[in-house]
Formats: sequence, C-alpha cells, structure tokens
Amino acid sequence: TSSVTDIGSMFQSCTKLTSLDLSSFSTSSVLNMQCMFCHCTNLVYLNISNFNTASVTTMSEMFYSCESLESLDLSSFKTNKDLDMSKMFYNCKKLKSIKFPKESKISGLNMGNLFQNCSSLTSLDLSSFDTSFTLNINNMFEGCINLISIDLSNFNTPKVINMENMFNGCTKLESLDLSNFDTYSLTSMEGMFKECSSLIYLNMKSVVI
Repeated sequence: TSSVTDIGSMFQSCTKLTSLDLSSFSTSSVLNMQCMFCHCTNLVYLNISNFNTASVTTMSEMFYSCESLESLDLSSFKTNKDLDMSKMFYNCKKLKSIKFPKESKISGLNMGNLFQNCSSLTSLDLSSFDTSFTLNINNMFEGCINLISIDLSNFNTPKVINMENMFNGCTKLESLDLSNFDTYSLTSMEGMFKECSSLIYLNMKSVVI
C-alpha cells in the first residue's frame, strides 16, 4: 500500500499530454490532490476510475482548465465533509459528462466555482451530492451557458453562507427547483440568477430573506 500523501500539482501544465491512464495508482493515503491536472489543456482521455479518495482533504482546482476533457468517470470517488472542491472543474470548456458515484455521497466544505465556465455541460446528475455541511456554493454554475436542466431538489443548505453568482450567465436554464434550500446561515445571494434570461420557472418556497 502506498504511503504517499501529497500528489498536488503532479501533472500541472503538462500541455502536450493527450491521454493518461492512472488506473493502477494507489491513492488510499493521499490527502492533497490540489491542481493535480490543472492546465493540462490538451488532455482528452483520463482514467482515474480506481482512485480511492476517502482521505483527501483538497481537490481544489484539480481539473482547472483541462480544456479538452469531454468526460470524467469519478464513480469510485468517496469524499469527506471537510473537503475543499473549489474550482475543481473550472474552465473545463468541453466537458459534457461527469459520472459521479451512485452508492456514496459527494460532500465537502467548499464547492465554490465548482463547475464555473463548463460551457459544454447541458445537464448534470448531482443526486449523490450531500451539501448539509457545505459553506460555499458561490459561482457554482456561473458561465454554464448551455446548461438546460439541473436537479437540485436534494440540496440541503443549512450551513451555506455564500450563494453569490451561483447561476450567473446560465442563459439556457429554463427551470429551477430550490424548494429544499435552507437560508438560515446565508449572508449573500448577490447576482445569484444574473443573466438567466431563459428562466421561466423558479421554486424558492422555503427561502427566507
């Protein structure tokens, strides 16, 4: 079993890489995956389907500006409630599909800017997300200009303090059900639905300002 705890920035700015198979990696002891593949601008294929992420405390900017990635299989991922996921998929402009786990929950303290500028995403299945410990979801979907549908009915937000610009620029989004959103700890909703020019239906029946 590997005793490596830090693989942050491991492949950062490997701009000539187009394919990477890491299915043999043992990551059970890893704590840091920050910026692991960030700025791998020509990476098209990435196999991390066997990653054990139960001990990881930061995945911030993990795939930041992986501008050529079209799909990711993260179905093996297990996360803890203290995880930093900020800017994890930031600027993944061609990303169309992300496979999240079905049997385990995705949770974390910080989900700010998580999918920002993922301009090729049309839909997202976030049914495995547990946001009951999350503090930040600001800019989470900002710039997702082709996002048509997203089911956030399972989102529970009692500790969230920041929802600024959460859907800013989601110009094709037609409906949102935020009826389970809890705003007890919330301090800012500035720009939350800015430029959501196609939004027809919005359910915020539990939101108290």
